[in-house]
Amino acid sequence: MECNKDEAFRAKAIAEKKLIRGDIKGAKKFASKAQRMFPKLDGLSQFLAIIDVYVAHENKINGHSDYYGIFGLDRFADEQTLKKQYKRMALSLHPDKNRAVGADGAFKIMSEAWCVLSDKGKRSAYNSKLEIKASKQTTYTVKTQSVRRTQRQTQGTGTNAQSTTARDGEGKKPKSETSSEGSFWSWRRVVKYKELSLSLFLFASLLTFCISSNPGKKIMAQ
Repeated sequence: MECNKDEAFRAKAIAEKKLIRGDIKGAKKFASKAQRMFPKLDGLSQFLAIIDVYVAHENKINGHSDYYGIFGLDRFADEQTLKKQYKRMALSLHPDKNRAVGADGAFKIMSEAWCVLSDKGKRSAYNSKLEIKASKQTTYTVKTQSVRRTQRQTQGTGTNAQSTTARDGEGKKPKSETSSEGSFWSWRRVVKYKELSLSLFLFASLLTFCISSNPGKKIMAQ
């Protein structure tokens, strides 16, 4: 157990150095490590509260600090809840009561957030800035989704058209092939006609020759 306490103390010391250097994420990482090793380490809970304020301050929304996140609340928190949370944190973070590293800076950040959220006019203006960000994000998302749907539909139409064309073409021969086949059969008919005409001509000639050569048979035939 004492070993864990020593390790937690060293982790907390590293977290303090990182916070002084402005490495908020690094400070949070080692402070959380110290908490896992020895949650009851002296001054650790106060130090973690300080780091949480810095983390929320670093979280920008439309270029503005997350004032609601500093108090651990959302933008729909009522005035009484906000005031109660402010008093609790003010007692915890005030430099006269909290000697941990970064307490003074955390208290100033919290006071800045309270100055805005405790004033109805300033809070309304601040909320409007957050709504503008949300509105832009929503519009962008809707437009992006619409474009993607259109692209998918266009691609689908093109694919279907290609498939239909392919199916239609399966049972049909190319025009050039059909034309060639038609020409071939026309040529065959012409050849057969010529062959038949030639055969008839030869037969008629042969018959005439035979009759001319045997006149007696012609008379007998009569």
